[in-house]
Amino acid sequence: MYGVKENNGSNNKQNLTNYYLLKSNWVNSEADALPPGFIEGTSNKGLVCFGWVLQMEIMGHPSIGGSLFHSGWGSVIETLQFGHVLVVLPFIIDQPLNARLLVEKGLAVEVKRREDGSFCKDEMAKTLRHTMMAEEGEQLRTNARKAAKIFGDQNLHQDYIGEFVTFLKRNVSKRSLSLSLPSHVRLAKLSYFILF
Repeated sequence: MYGVKENNGSNNKQNLTNYYLLKSNWVNSEADALPPGFIEGTSNKGLVCFGWVLQMEIMGHPSIGGSLFHSGWGSVIETLQFGHVLVVLPFIIDQPLNARLLVEKGLAVEVKRREDGSFCKDEMAKTLRHTMMAEEGEQLRTNARKAAKIFGDQNLHQDYIGEFVTFLKRNVSKRSLSLSLPSHVRLAKLSYFILF
């Protein structure tokens, strides 16, 4: 889900509109993916899309202020390259670890869950407003803009990949890998964990 910032003209405050993207391969029909009346109830303040969309074009639009997602690493990179704040809701595998890293680095806020692991719409809305609109979320927005300079720099990434390939060509034999990296090549760079 992407949060769309809108200026409603009243005292320069912004409303939060949502653009919902749902992959419904886990339900029998699109109608089963949402509660009854959801599409009608959100039609004046959001858009619901089923199936595939041009995600990079959506994230690249200046009205997008943030993204609520599972915190998979590919989505982290895609979102941060545009300088959007992250609202994370991790579920499985690497997602909780990624979410923890992002929160610790000041790039994300995790949606609070109940004791049983469930979450509610009110907590999601509160977290989205905090990250995208509230004054307290300004540091997150600043951090996301700083991260965009790294995550959005394609030349930087190509250089890292080129250095890694060169390292592999020079140091890998068919049976062994020398684990002593040159000082200018850091594994942290290669896995994009250098945020600031």
